[in-house]
Amino acid sequence: MTLPYSRRTRPARRRDTGPTTETRILVRERSAGRCEGCGRALHAAGTWTADHSFHHRRPRGMGGTTDPAANTPANLLLLCGTGTTGCHGWVESNRGKATALGWLVPRGTDPADVPVYDIHATRDIHDHVWLTTDGYYTPTPPTGGHR
Repeated sequence: MTLPYSRRTRPARRRDTGPTTETRILVRERSAGRCEGCGRALHAAGTWTADHSFHHRRPRGMGGTTDPAANTPANLLLLCGTGTTGCHGWVESNRGKATALGWLVPRGTDPADVPVYDIHATRDIHDHVWLTTDGYYTPTPPTGGHR
């Protein structure tokens, strides 16, 4: 017997634990629409042109997190690919090297306090930059632990 539509079980809606649209825009603008790993163009003329990921430097863990700091621009990098391809795949496959570059941050560490190696140096700042919680880069470390 088929139940009427109103009585059918609907699939559970997945809880969204990712960054807000506004935060994604800040990160995209910070990177000028390019992969923050290799510099590949990912966004142009208002549309995505390649596979991309908003990578969490300090991983959220299985099932996500309710910690609002997890989705700040200081904890996010725009990378090409998915968790298994492109720069995002490289980070996931080379966790030790990615941590040394600041692309991964250990749990218990504030990502705003950990510099990121700027591999494509398009910002003419330094080879290491700090990501700010308001969506920018800075060549100087934060004072007082947070910005």
